[in-house]
Amino acid sequence: MSSDSDRTRGRPRETRRIVELAVTLARRAMERTASDTAETYLANSERQDGIVHLLVRFGEALKALPDGHLDAIGPGLPWKEAMRFRDLAAHWYADGLDQVLIWRVVRLERPPMMEALDRSMDLG
Repeated sequence: MSSDSDRTRGRPRETRRIVELAVTLARRAMERTASDTAETYLANSERQDGIVHLLVRFGEALKALPDGHLDAIGPGLPWKEAMRFRDLAAHWYADGLDQVLIWRVVRLERPPMMEALDRSMDLG
């Protein structure tokens, strides 16, 4: 059974667990596309569906962190966009998502975000 502090948003122990989850999700997305080229990713609808699911969960994890946490650990990174992607992907049908953009995000934006999250665990 969870204690009240486990369920309270923003507690240090809870924040660390959420950060660990976000790092794991970002790492999975990057690992699952590591051997892909843009062409092989775009030709694999199963992979696309899996990556979208991971990014939705990543965005949800970011939303659960205390206000200001993300800007403190990685100013200038597109945290808000990652959280908005979660909303967009969770409420749109798959054919409404730009898979080329998703490919670029996984390859270019998630690595620095994951690194910032990783570093924040070392500080706390």
